[in-house]
Amino acid sequence: MVNMACKIIALCLLTIPLPGFTHAGKAAMISDLETIRHGFSVEYAPTDWKYQFSGWELDNAINTIKEQIALNPFLSVRDYQCLVKKFFRSTHDYHVVPFFYSTEESRLPFTVKGAGDRFFIIDIDSDKLSPNQFPINIGDELISFGGCPAFPVIRDLQFDEFGTDCCGTDRSLTEIFLTKREASRGHLVPNGPLEITVRSVNNDKISTFELQWDYVPERIVSNFGDFEEEQCSLNKRLLQKKLKVHFLNKKAGGPFSLAAWKSFTPILGDVIWEVEPWSTFHAYIFIDSFDRKIGYIRISSYDGDNYDARDFASLIDRMQEQTDALVIDQVDNPGGSVFYMYALASMLSDKPLMTPRHHYKLTQADVAEAVEAIPQLESLENDEDAVGLLGDSVGGYPVNFQLIKCVLGYYRFMLNQWSAGKTFTEPFHLSGVDKINVNSRHRYTKPILLLVNELDFSGADFLPAILQDNKRVLILGTKTAGAGGLVIQNRYPSLFGIQGYTYTASIAERPNGDPIENLGVTPDIIYHLTPDDIQFGFSGYSAAIHGALNRFFECQEDGFER
Repeated sequence: MVNMACKIIALCLLTIPLPGFTHAGKAAMISDLETIRHGFSVEYAPTDWKYQFSGWELDNAINTIKEQIALNPFLSVRDYQCLVKKFFRSTHDYHVVPFFYSTEESRLPFTVKGAGDRFFIIDIDSDKLSPNQFPINIGDELISFGGCPAFPVIRDLQFDEFGTDCCGTDRSLTEIFLTKREASRGHLVPNGPLEITVRSVNNDKISTFELQWDYVPERIVSNFGDFEEEQCSLNKRLLQKKLKVHFLNKKAGGPFSLAAWKSFTPILGDVIWEVEPWSTFHAYIFIDSFDRKIGYIRISSYDGDNYDARDFASLIDRMQEQTDALVIDQVDNPGGSVFYMYALASMLSDKPLMTPRHHYKLTQADVAEAVEAIPQLESLENDEDAVGLLGDSVGGYPVNFQLIKCVLGYYRFMLNQWSAGKTFTEPFHLSGVDKINVNSRHRYTKPILLLVNELDFSGADFLPAILQDNKRVLILGTKTAGAGGLVIQNRYPSLFGIQGYTYTASIAERPNGDPIENLGVTPDIIYHLTPDDIQFGFSGYSAAIHGALNRFFECQEDGFER
């Protein structure tokens, strides 16, 4: 019997300088590139939307890379990988990510965050940057990097990585990997000394320091190619001249790290209760200036399970009983499982929540899965049968007979679309779940303020979209990233170090017909972090949050809801 639990979970997951090549080697690269093109032509769902949004066309994007392969007389494997990455980036899709076999990486012991055209140090690894020898502090402004002003360095790096120079998600990602480079992600990896200049947050003193990149060399080297050693050395030097100053490194510490347990959002008032540090969620209750009790829960990612959902439920029970309103903080959230996100959403409303619909790309593999799954699902007759097949929950979302009927409807829809000759489907709800049912035991029914930003991806695009479309929350922050579909993985044999890639196999649309892809979710209240926020404790950000909370209570006093 097919393991249906695994299938449903998989269905809903929203994650070397070498010798150059002559004609034969380039022909192999072209063939490799054609394999990628074919995969996209068969399974990449947002193709039509990408043309409408940015003029992107698959064949044009592939042909552009082919031309650059033909024009480069000193093409190495690393050069080719950079071109492959350029193709993936041309989609402007955060779910489209290549991965390479490589051990080379390099880091500096600090991280920066921008506000406008200024950049500030927000995290320091003091074990690798001694404060006695390097008096650099959190809040210091980065003036120059590698002898060049910080703003053009980051702008140029962003353009190299994403082909854009506008602020938003691309800029924030560039700030992360300014000091964290991984060849496995397609980054060009620097080595050796680097000079930085900073302005002290304490006294405006400007100081210059020479740091060393913490470099890990490449250990996966292929022994093939046609150029002689001298020409290879030349190619390596050319690559080094190009060096300029997933992305989802959860191991990195600090409140600005993606999926950090504590975010940069400051403590919002006098805390009267706080969770233990081993809780899945950072949470507390505070008293505001009007003596109201406000709850705060930090959702760092949607990569959770039944245990995490139970932890969330206990917090919701406390917040419902003890608070007048709730702040949910999901900034810098890289997404995760849609069913886990549904599980949390089910506790945030006293009414069912309508979900987005998706257009899907279909292949025979999807049809075969549906053909195999439908008889199993049709044989189930009650809740007990459903739990027997799938377990008590899927990612924390309760399993029952009604969920089985939803999934059954999804598979039947897929078969009907295929029978009608469609490989790009009409819109239909993910796994057939058209509405997220209210949790029968745990629910928060009072006002909710949701904090978002440009580093909210995938599931962290979908939760604010769902809550906003159902008029359940007030949202504050900046527009979410816009990673709006089902992400899948693809692998194929390659002699050029390509481990595989992810891409988007569906494209979701909101009730008004707008896609989430690229557009993201626009907050009800726009707030961009300021230099004073980053340097001096986020007082402006805190004031904006309190102002938004006051709107709730003013609306209640006037007798209407948002």
